[in-house]
Amino acid sequence: MDIRHPFRDLDKQLLEYCDQRGLPVHILLNKSDKLSKNEIANILRVVNSNLVDYHNPVTFQLFSALRGVGVKELHTLLDKWYGFHV
Repeated sequence: MDIRHPFRDLDKQLLEYCDQRGLPVHILLNKSDKLSKNEIANILRVVNSNLVDYHNPVTFQLFSALRGVGVKELHTLLDKWYGFHV
C-alpha cells in the first residue's frame, strides 16, 4: 500500500476479501522514505484506526524498496508464516 495514499478502494476490497476468508494480512506501507517522521506518525495513526474492524490479524510495517527499509523484517515474518527456520 502506498503510504502516501493508504486505503484506496482496491486496498479496502482486498482487506475485506482476506477478512471474509480468514486470511492473515501484512501490509507493507511502501515508499516510506518519501515522508517525514511527523507525516509517517500521522499515517500510522490513520492505518491503525482503519484496521480495528477486521476480525483476522492485520499487521503492517514501513517499507522502502529503494532504501531497503523493512526488508529484513518482512523476510522474518514470511519465514515465520511459511514455517522456515533460519
